[in-house]
Amino acid sequence: MLRIMSHILLVLLLLVVSGAVLAMPDAEARHLLSRTGFGGDAEEIQYYSTLNYEHAVAHLLEQSNVKTEMSPPAWLFEPLKIDRKRMKNASVEQRKAFRMEQRKKGLELKGWWYAEMVNTDSPFTEKMTLFWHNHFTSSLQKIKQPILLYRQNVLFRKYALGNFKELTHAICRDSAMLGYLDNFKSSKQAPNENFARELLELFALGEGNYTELDIKEAARAFTGWSIDRNTGEFRFYKQRHDFGKKKFLGKSGAFNGEDIVNIIFEQPETATFLVNKLWLEFISESPNKAEIDRLAKIFRANNYEMKPLMHELLISKDFRRPANYGRLIKSPVDFIVGTLRIFEIPVQDGRVVAFAGAHLGQNLFDPPNVKGWPGGNEWITSSSLLSRQQLLERMFRGNGAEMSNRANGKFALPKILRENDRKVDLRPFIERFIKTHDKQKIINVLLVEDAINVSSTTSATGKLNTNDILALMSDPIYQLK
Repeated sequence: MLRIMSHILLVLLLLVVSGAVLAMPDAEARHLLSRTGFGGDAEEIQYYSTLNYEHAVAHLLEQSNVKTEMSPPAWLFEPLKIDRKRMKNASVEQRKAFRMEQRKKGLELKGWWYAEMVNTDSPFTEKMTLFWHNHFTSSLQKIKQPILLYRQNVLFRKYALGNFKELTHAICRDSAMLGYLDNFKSSKQAPNENFARELLELFALGEGNYTELDIKEAARAFTGWSIDRNTGEFRFYKQRHDFGKKKFLGKSGAFNGEDIVNIIFEQPETATFLVNKLWLEFISESPNKAEIDRLAKIFRANNYEMKPLMHELLISKDFRRPANYGRLIKSPVDFIVGTLRIFEIPVQDGRVVAFAGAHLGQNLFDPPNVKGWPGGNEWITSSSLLSRQQLLERMFRGNGAEMSNRANGKFALPKILRENDRKVDLRPFIERFIKTHDKQKIINVLLVEDAINVSSTTSATGKLNTNDILALMSDPIYQLK
């Protein structure tokens, strides 16, 4: 009996010791949370630091869900009817009122998504929803029906970590996409090539992996794929469809849109194309071809399921390599949402946050073009860096620093939103660290590596105050993830 008890105690001791040895360091936990979400607060970093790294990745993937925390605007569930005849006969005043109402709804939609990103218990889901939003782009400026962009957002969240092939099939029937790329009016008499071109170039295959003939034939296959003007839902108009024989990527047949997508996903380049884009988003701006090829094979072997791919990507040596920590620039959404989450700042009016994001160069639901936001070094200029600092000053000092850009004043905060624009008190955040008296823990939460400006990490009193926190966030390292 004594031998059995000794054996059990030895096993338990080995488990405890191995767990401690395998637990990841704070820096790696912070890196994982920064890339798969919007950064972590002190409690999150501490929690993930107690986990084995692979267990932490599995936990991130398992806890991802598509349920939203914030209730969307009620008008999103009202029936949609596109009355073209009424709009054609509307007066100037009526048209102006309609446009103003749509802009108001669009801003409310943007504010809702920002509030969701700040409050979600599944930041990885929102990060992937944002990734798909910038991959399969559509724009409110052209669609002018916020409800259609909301439905697309729901679609991206549903497939955030789902199946890429299924998502591509679904996006081909998405009304916002069909409207944005003009496929809703494509017919056998006049096939529109916009959607077919972007499907091949930007969504699935990438340049050099198709011909102009492939574009034309794919466009024929998607004729008749349109929008029901009474409901805003997908509708197939049989009389507009070209049922003739097509030649596409080396195959022949009377293909329709579904056939085109299936043939695209038979091409090995499809997996490589998306993996390369995910690499740039999650690892670094220097792709490792051999590793991308390995991940692409895993992607194909798992029938384009995202979770197995993201698991392998996140446990890869390149993702975990310390040289890749803090090497990506935060997008405006990363910068704003991350700041709000770290300091647990409640979002009283998401429209204010949406204006701030647009001012910094990322106007949600309104990407600059079909290629989306280029990201990377494009996020930072002398002007945008100053705007980021002004936003922090306004949030934490409340000194009235204006959210306006001299070069482009259209994002200046309107008077109707300023009443919800309040100074944030940083003292509760600082007080969380008083018991430990560990200034370095605060620095580790805010910065992915040592500050460039050493003076920002020092304080005459030995304790950090509001000015010290702002100095840390003014350091160039705060712009990195």
